[in-house]
Amino acid sequence: MSSLLSLLLLVSPIAIPDTGAIIRNSVEANAADFKAQSAYSYLATEKSGGSVSKTYEVFMMLGSPYRRLVAIDGRPLTDEEQRRETQKMEEELAARKRESPQERQKRVSKYLKQKQQEDLLLSEMARAFQFRLLGTQKLRGHDVYVFDAEPDPNYKPVNSKAKVLTGMRGRLWIDVDSFRWVRAEAQVDRPVYFEGFLARIDPGTKFVLEKEPVEEDVWLPTLFEMQVNAKILGLISHNLSEQQSYGRYRRTGDMATGN
Repeated sequence: MSSLLSLLLLVSPIAIPDTGAIIRNSVEANAADFKAQSAYSYLATEKSGGSVSKTYEVFMMLGSPYRRLVAIDGRPLTDEEQRRETQKMEEELAARKRESPQERQKRVSKYLKQKQQEDLLLSEMARAFQFRLLGTQKLRGHDVYVFDAEPDPNYKPVNSKAKVLTGMRGRLWIDVDSFRWVRAEAQVDRPVYFEGFLARIDPGTKFVLEKEPVEEDVWLPTLFEMQVNAKILGLISHNLSEQQSYGRYRRTGDMATGN
């Protein structure tokens, strides 16, 4: 190390960021947000391909989410449409209240299993990628670290779902203060095979996630975009384009129980 660089390191008031610590902290912070999301109701607007958009109010109902349609292409429902949606919600609530303990456990377990799989992919990112700090910048009012992420050639997927991480690369914008992801982008740059080559995720598959704080210590998604190019049995192409935006988060817990 040159004497000049040694001197600069001694007198500089700016700490050199620990890339590994930032990534670990970001994964832990985002996992905590992911678990907290079930305590909130929110609006989700979804659009697939060229179809019309639909907006749902999403909230917990006796242990798993319920989605109530509230708008189509930005148009609020008519009185008759609202009446039908209210009736559907009341019928679903009544059906869930009539469930046997075994039926309720099966429904809730299915929801929790899906959340656990998503949480696993989130936590695996810290192990599946090699991260390179590009610098800092301002993004939507937040001071952020900017990282490039490339597959770690030594990573061994823990299950078939985590295997998709081996063919992806991306970029993270991490809030300097809270370690939350302000934005995350990922794309598949080489084919990833599943189940003995019966299915394949192809290049062109992309994901975008954006988050904002809804409380001081909780950040939740505002945008998720997905473009999936896949092939099943080597013959059937499956292309999916989807955009979801979120907002109007309210801490409500389970609205059917008040918890």
